[in-house]
Amino acid sequence: MVLPNSALQPPHPAVTPRAEARVAPAGVLLKRSVRRGLHMGVMVLVPVFALAFQQPSLSGKWTLLNSPVTVEATLLESEPATAEFMASFVFVLAVSDSKATWNIQTYLIAVEDLPDALKLLRASVAWRPPYLFVREECGGGNAWGCNKETVFEVASGRARRVGAFIVGEKPREAPQSLRDRHFWDWYDKLEDAKLGLCHALSPGFEIALSPKGKRTLVDREATWSSNQPEYKKRWALIDTWLAQDSVADDEAMAAIIFNAVLAEYCGMRAQVDDLVGRVTPRLAADQRGGLQEALRLAVPLENPSAWRGRH
Repeated sequence: MVLPNSALQPPHPAVTPRAEARVAPAGVLLKRSVRRGLHMGVMVLVPVFALAFQQPSLSGKWTLLNSPVTVEATLLESEPATAEFMASFVFVLAVSDSKATWNIQTYLIAVEDLPDALKLLRASVAWRPPYLFVREECGGGNAWGCNKETVFEVASGRARRVGAFIVGEKPREAPQSLRDRHFWDWYDKLEDAKLGLCHALSPGFEIALSPKGKRTLVDREATWSSNQPEYKKRWALIDTWLAQDSVADDEAMAAIIFNAVLAEYCGMRAQVDDLVGRVTPRLAADQRGGLQEALRLAVPLENPSAWRGRH
């Protein structure tokens, strides 16, 4: 999450951005109650938000990168390790060129101590000309956007924010979002949509984006190709269900919606029509409604910035 410089000052982030920085929605600090739930195996859905603190203590600053732009880490909040929990730290990573600064807040959990957290921070910043990658974490949870990588393109000492891309929980290092000349993101638009599915079964898949000047555009062929193993696996499950005389269970319904959304997003209309035609007669009314809603929301080749507000 990218915050303005003024977000470093208590008690609440100001709304005046500097350069391209923005204020993320305010949230709450995840305290030990949430961490306890994670340690006990309780599912905790953590949205992507800015962590709000009443009394942030600015007690340390470290330089993570000196050139071609600077990246500095400022400690906002920390909880030491105990017999029950590992330590946690919240930092703001300031990416600065000669004229602008972008602040990215990251919440690190499951670290031993401050040196361990700083080691993790250094691994989360990577310079791969012409791109700078800065990883951020949300402090744990099962929200798909918990871990992101903000990418900057740097030329002649000036940085331009390319976007923030969802990456995996592990490895906890950068870069992860650049592969085969594409930036890779995750389709999370329907993560919390009312489709009759639980969070774990909601449709999500890799998105390939190609840099085009100052924009990133969804690459249909690369996105479709990357997801073919999962698409074929789900068709096998759908075919097994179609061969039986039963109502679609949650697993079959999740496979149907996944394949329908992926095909619709990639503009594969013939595949969508074939799937819908084969499964609709066997679906219950509420299941047909969930499928129709998923297809209504799945806009072909829609850039993630369209549903996230800013990419």
